[in-house]
Parts: sequence; C-alpha cells; structure tokens
Amino acid sequence: MVVPPDRNSNPFSTCWNGPREVTYIPLPEASPRSLFTALSANAWRGQILGRHGAGKSTLLCALEPLAAEFGKKWKRIDLYSHECRKDLQLLRTPLDEDTLLVIDGYEQLDVMMRRLVRWRSRWNRSGLLVTAHTDVGLPMLLKLQPDEGTIRQVFRNLVRESPTPVDDSDFHNAFNACNGDIRKLFSDLYDLHERRVRQARQAHRPNRRWERRVVSVDDSQPLD
Repeated sequence: MVVPPDRNSNPFSTCWNGPREVTYIPLPEASPRSLFTALSANAWRGQILGRHGAGKSTLLCALEPLAAEFGKKWKRIDLYSHECRKDLQLLRTPLDEDTLLVIDGYEQLDVMMRRLVRWRSRWNRSGLLVTAHTDVGLPMLLKLQPDEGTIRQVFRNLVRESPTPVDDSDFHNAFNACNGDIRKLFSDLYDLHERRVRQARQAHRPNRRWERRVVSVDDSQPLD
C-alpha cells in the first residue's frame, strides 16, 4: 500500500512555509520599520515589486503589526488569479486619512479599476500600498530579489524541528533551478522529501511475496 504524503511530517508543506508561517528575514537595507518610515515619507503611497513567489506576501505579514504604531488602520485585500474578483470589496472598503489600503496582487486589476482605486484613495486621503510583478506607477518602496543566503536561512528554520532526507546540497540545486520563484523551490523540496521517504520505506519493507512462497513450499512437504 502506498502511504499518502503526510503534510505534518514534511517541513516543506505549505502549512509551514506559507506567508503567515514563515518568519520574514529582513534585508540589511530594508527592515519592516524602515520600510514603514519610507512609506510615510512618500505620503503613504508605495509599491513592493517582485517576481511570483519572491516573498511579497510574507513581507506584508511582517509589516502589518507595525501599522497601529504608525497610526494607520491596516486594510488588506488579496487578489489572486484563481479567485473571483474582489472589485466590489475594494469599492466598499471604508477609507479615511487613517486607513492604509493594502492590495496584494495589484496587477490582477484592469486599468480602469486601478485608476478608480487610486482616485478613491486620494479622494479619501487614505494610504495605498500595493504589491505587483512590474512597475504600476506608485513610489518604489522595495524590489524583492531574495538571494540564496537569505532563503537558506528560511530552509534551515524549516528543517530544524522536522527531520528530512533533504540536505543543504539539495537546497542549493533547487535554488538554482527555481529561477527566483521561492514558492516553486519549496514545492520541489516537498516532492523530493516525499520521494526519498517513500524509497526508504520500500527499501526496509520485507518481501512478503517471497515469504508466502517459502511457507507454501514447506507446507507441501510430507511430514516425518
């Protein structure tokens, strides 16, 4: 019988490396507090850019706890291509000068909706912080390009509490193959962990068919 993957024993499961589970490792020049300070200097308007899986959502999770300290109400809306559009939610979200409207996946909106969101933000004097893959015309807050050393820290944090046959050299190979998509990197390591665990189980499994055959042959022999 094939044992199904156990997400609780695989340190690379999405339940462990999702944006809200992974501890954000700040870049030397861009701690969450310094980013908030820069955002306030830009009249609370800014964009965080990065490729798919570069850590933009994780960074937002690290910024959120600081909002109240800077006198802002954090209003976050996540836009993903596989979800129903949230245009109505965007239009109905109450805004005022104390609000920081945060949109993760801003490029999912069409041009008209982007203009409407920006106009509504200015009209209500609220802040606007977005994440996107490419420049969307707001002041640049940070462009995420995680290096191998930073992601290796995340890798080691994940494997510290859960044993895995995946080692540092596997991580290095997966990092070189992921082309900057950290979500893909951990997905590949998840699959590698499952393959090796399955191979180890099969290597230690006794050959039951052979045992049954031996018993059958022995039973056919006449008794003394």
